[in-house]
Amino acid sequence: MQIGIIAEGKGDCAVLQNILWSVLTEEDELRFLRPEFDLDETDLQDSIYKAMTEDEFSSWTLVQKDCVNQTKLQSFLVDDNIFEEERSIIIQIDTAECELKNYDVARPSNDSDYCTNLRTAVINKINTWVNNLSTGQLYYAICIEEMEAWLLPLYESKDSSKHADPKRKFDTLIRKKRKTDKHFNKKVQAISQKSEFEKMNFYSADFRKSKKLKEALKYNQSLRNFVTSLKPILT
Repeated sequence: MQIGIIAEGKGDCAVLQNILWSVLTEEDELRFLRPEFDLDETDLQDSIYKAMTEDEFSSWTLVQKDCVNQTKLQSFLVDDNIFEEERSIIIQIDTAECELKNYDVARPSNDSDYCTNLRTAVINKINTWVNNLSTGQLYYAICIEEMEAWLLPLYESKDSSKHADPKRKFDTLIRKKRKTDKHFNKKVQAISQKSEFEKMNFYSADFRKSKKLKEALKYNQSLRNFVTSLKPILT
C-alpha cells in the first residue's frame, strides 16, 4: 500500500507520519505530495523565500487548489501507478479558517457532536473540491481547530477536542515541561534552529508508540475520528 499525503505544512506531515507509523505495517509506504520541501506559509514571511514555487510550501488554500485541479491526485493514484498497486491519499486541513471565503464551511452548533459534525462538513466540502473523484481512496485528517490540538493529549491528560486556541495552549505546555524536565529542555534547545518538520517530528514522536496513541485518542475527538477512519487501510 502506498499512501500519499497532501497537507497544510511540513509540520503537519511529521505528525501524520508518526501517527501512521503506529498503525500501518512495515510494507506500507508514505509519500508527501504537498508540501515537497521544508517550507510552509510561516516561512514565507521571510523575504528570502518569496521566489519559492508553490510546491515548496503549503496552506489551506494550496490544499484546496490541489483538490480542485486534481493533478497531484490523478498522478499519484493513476498516472504513475503502472503496477496498479493499492494507493490512497490522506488530505489534511485545519478548521481554524473554515469560515473564510472559498473555504466556506459554517460551524455547527457547539454541542456534544460539534467535532464530528464539523469534520463531516469539511469532508463534504473537500469532496466538492475534488468533484467526488476517487473518494473511495481518500482519507481525511481534519484537525479541529489546529494540528496542535492533536498534540495536546501527549502533554496533558485533558480533553482538547474543542480547544479555542490549541497552538497557544501547546506552547504553554511545552514551556511548563521545559521548566520541570531538564532532559526535555535540552532536546528542545537542540531543535530550536531545525526545520518545522523536525520540530513537530520531535513533539509528536510518542505517537509512534501504539500505547501512547491509544491514550491520546481518549482526549481528542477529531484525532479519534481520523484514526478510526483508517480501518479500511488497516485490514
